[in-house]
Amino acid sequence: RILSNTIYILLTGYTLIFFSEWMFWAGRPPVDGIVGEVILTLLLYSFVGILFLAAVDYFHVRSFWAVFLAGALYGFMIEGIIVPTMYADFPLNLSWTPLAWHAILTILFGWYYLPNALRQSPKAGILASLGFGVFTGLWSLGWWSETLLAPPGTMVIYYCAFSLLFFIALVLRGRFPRPDFSQPGRGIYIAIGLMVLYFVVVTLPQQPFALVILPPLLVILLLTLRKNRQTELLNPSPSRSMVLTARQALPVLLIPVMASLIYVLFYNANPPALPVLPIPAVATPVYALFYNMTLPTLPLAYLVLTPAGFILFGISIYRIWKPKPV
Repeated sequence: RILSNTIYILLTGYTLIFFSEWMFWAGRPPVDGIVGEVILTLLLYSFVGILFLAAVDYFHVRSFWAVFLAGALYGFMIEGIIVPTMYADFPLNLSWTPLAWHAILTILFGWYYLPNALRQSPKAGILASLGFGVFTGLWSLGWWSETLLAPPGTMVIYYCAFSLLFFIALVLRGRFPRPDFSQPGRGIYIAIGLMVLYFVVVTLPQQPFALVILPPLLVILLLTLRKNRQTELLNPSPSRSMVLTARQALPVLLIPVMASLIYVLFYNANPPALPVLPIPAVATPVYALFYNMTLPTLPLAYLVLTPAGFILFGISIYRIWKPKPV
């Protein structure tokens, strides 16, 4: 049972880092030692994933709004404790990236919506995968204004390798029983204690401002999730219905296809040097359309997702505290 639970948590951890890390940083040239970085990041996100899954079970997270708030808790743990970036550019960074990226894209889309869409409707799964592939490809272009340009060949390998691992994680996760955290055991309390200790010993010396920001946010969040536990019907947890066959999960491989096509197209239309992957002659009209075109995709995503994070946070709290009809 311990081995089975560990494998399930690691597979969930990879699902989280696929959206939170690998797709966020897509477009930047990979650094040396990426294998070691992948392993360490997987362990870190798996640890945070344990607390996220425990919150899902303990607080009876079932609805869209409760899933978002569980995602907010996940985002605050990552960006408010592990890498305390949400205290810069206050108050905008309270949303970017804890709510705007982690809660919306990683949890609502990647952990909650996409697996369920793949299982329930092939069409919805295909459209979701195509849409996220387009988003990832366009998002990758935004890094060009901030860092060295990654060659198309490198990015195609990057997209395909991490997406293939994501596909494998989705399929394998359904082969292992989902650990039950509805009654937190000693391990969960130890994990919470370690997170609190890290906050006190590591985070606060770096960001003393965190002491007046994170605890009040967590109090509001946890009280709201506690209210959800008291009022939410005990329907099956969304994560318990995410068993996927390889055929059902296959559309996720459209993510690297679309991201690669967009990246190669724009790279060839705006080459910093000689193109690495020349496009076919049949694509010349499309190539001409995008010639010398640059897209400020990072600022655009920031302007859309940051207010969306704040809005969803407020609506989610309101919807859960709103009296339920008798």
